[in-house]
Amino acid sequence: MNKTKSSSVAIRKSLKEATIIEKSLNKDIEVYQPLAQFGSRLYFGTIEVAQLNSIYQVSLTSFLNLFKRIFMLHSVSQRLSLDYRGNDHVTIFVIILTFQSQWDGTKIEERIQNLCYALLDSIYDFVSHGLFKTDKMAFALHLTHLMHEDAFEPNVRHGISRIDIF
Repeated sequence: MNKTKSSSVAIRKSLKEATIIEKSLNKDIEVYQPLAQFGSRLYFGTIEVAQLNSIYQVSLTSFLNLFKRIFMLHSVSQRLSLDYRGNDHVTIFVIILTFQSQWDGTKIEERIQNLCYALLDSIYDFVSHGLFKTDKMAFALHLTHLMHEDAFEPNVRHGISRIDIF
């Protein structure tokens, strides 16, 4: 009876700790939601390059590897020591949380904006290296329109669709 009682107390304590950790993780996830949305829009916009020519294919694996590389480059520039061996989404999340804890002097919005720009630049370079010269400008226009729709006037914004560009 005492053994069961002590184990139930331990379970209750563990559940309370798990709830606290879950709330903390949910808060961290909310902070990085703009980066996730940016990456998602960028990926789905990038795979549309196949509409230019069927030989232009970008795999999710290639995109995720570039995504991870951006975080690693930023970690080196911030002099973080990360042990990076994984190829999964959990590894990316752990890297993001490590950045959050190590970059105390930098505003979170600034970090996210820098990561978004670095990701856009890296993806554009990666994809454009495999494009014919005649298709590079169309791809650049497509990404510009997709990632910065608010920079276009309303009549232009609705007059150009992704399919019209390609």
